[in-house]
Amino acid sequence: MARYYLAKLNIIENIFTEDMQRIKMELIPQRVLSFKNDTLFYTVGHKIDGESRAKWTFSDVEQMSSNIISGNIAKQEEVTRFEIREGKSVKSVANDAKLVKFFYLIGEELLLIQSNSGINYADSIIIFRQLLLLNDDLHLIGDIKINVLSNQSKAIEELISKPVRKITLKYHVPNDPKTLNTISDILLDAHAQKGKFEIQNPDGLKATEHGKLSRVFSNIISITKKGYGEWSAKVGSKKHPKTLSSEEYPITKNVSDDSLKDGVSVTKVVKEMKDRVEETSGDDK
Repeated sequence: MARYYLAKLNIIENIFTEDMQRIKMELIPQRVLSFKNDTLFYTVGHKIDGESRAKWTFSDVEQMSSNIISGNIAKQEEVTRFEIREGKSVKSVANDAKLVKFFYLIGEELLLIQSNSGINYADSIIIFRQLLLLNDDLHLIGDIKINVLSNQSKAIEELISKPVRKITLKYHVPNDPKTLNTISDILLDAHAQKGKFEIQNPDGLKATEHGKLSRVFSNIISITKKGYGEWSAKVGSKKHPKTLSSEEYPITKNVSDDSLKDGVSVTKVVKEMKDRVEETSGDDK
């Protein structure tokens, strides 16, 4: 069994261009699939704490179905070996790789990503983005952002039960206008690719109405649970408030290889995880 996380890919730079749908349905899939016959590893800029700069690539990339691409994120490693030859210890260095599996759902822009002791999910998501944008000098794809999806129910309970002194939303305009709400309507009308929305009151914001989240707060939850940003809040004591975050409880699922053997199986796992995200009570209807 391996642990998997679910994340949402967001087109940022070119979201308001005529090429947005082409980027989503053609250029991004083509870019990932271009690694299918590529045997090189690349230095992409991300450095894991405590390690020297590594080289990365996508390996074993396959078009699993018309809507799903599978593959591995591979981290190159040098393996040092010592052999005894003619009574002497001889050192040799060979290249090896650590791997984490991924599945990318093209139409939904969802990334199902494995995490293990060799490469954790946070590093995997950073590397996925950097490999995707590698050599995109003409910005045909342009900047993207990948957000891990989470179950915000526990955080919402605290927003409802404790005074909220401040809440900050870092957002990306939704790729799909069908998800829009009051806040994202404003962002879309302004052609804001990304930005920050922040409200605060030292004596406490109006976070609830009739025992549920107020409209503004439920709109914030709606945006983040769909993967279009993240929020943080200061709650509780005025002098020593507690910090809450939408990223505290990422959705995870332990899955066997047999459960991800084909497109139907992958879609089922993703749906189960996405349903858990949607169960978050934002009262945004």
